[in-house]
Amino acid sequence: MIRSSHIRNTILIQETVKDVLIVRLPSFLKEEFEVIISAMDGKVLIKHVFSSAKETIVKISTKPLQAGTYIIQMVSNGNFVARSFNKV
Repeated sequence: MIRSSHIRNTILIQETVKDVLIVRLPSFLKEEFEVIISAMDGKVLIKHVFSSAKETIVKISTKPLQAGTYIIQMVSNGNFVARSFNKV
């Protein structure tokens, strides 16, 4: 169960992307975490589990996505962040 949102802790380095989305990780992502990219209708398009957050910045390929607006979610230990971004 998700307990709280830490939306202010996550920073998209850029909100409009072509092939790579760069995200500065929130402080709570210290252990295993999941990244989910969904269409605006909620359909999950990309799902990836990271074993640890040793880096503070993550690069995520957006090559499989068509142009449009998407939601990225990061989930770890019942905490989550969600942001939207545009693929061009």
